[in-house]
Amino acid sequence: MVNKFLISVLLLSYLNLIHVGVVAAEAKTESWSWKLDSADLMESKISILSGKKVLASYFVGCDLSDALSKEISEEEENPGKVDKIVSASFPSGILLVTCTVGAHSQSISIFDPKVNSKEAVFSKTGSYYAGWELKDGQLVIFYDRPCDAKQKNCEYFQKISVNWPLQAVKN
Repeated sequence: MVNKFLISVLLLSYLNLIHVGVVAAEAKTESWSWKLDSADLMESKISILSGKKVLASYFVGCDLSDALSKEISEEEENPGKVDKIVSASFPSGILLVTCTVGAHSQSISIFDPKVNSKEAVFSKTGSYYAGWELKDGQLVIFYDRPCDAKQKNCEYFQKISVNWPLQAVKN
């Protein structure tokens, strides 16, 4: 009888090789690609690569094992997702990670390979959702949070949207 754990490790390794190959092929005009090094229920590790050289490694507090899958299973409504985004605002690209945290919350994290950091340059957890979209080349991050007690016309949760990169506020 074949060990199920061994099969899952081999399958994840196989998918990893396929995925890295595809990203590297797409990244001919870009200077980096990403690879999922490990994933389990509580933590995943992502590496940023330039060729075969590791530029940075990041730990994310969620399971990204579904990030390589193109299909969403019926049990997993919001699987972990990793996207490399390139636009005029960040021409060298950023890495966006969205995933489920806990029973129903979602988090979004932005990693910038140009920034010498082991942490996300931006991270938010929504009570029920978190995501992003590109609008005319501008990255918009959105998430929900409980209404502020002083806020009128808000029923339980409010949607927050912020543009990335964040703009400095002048006094």
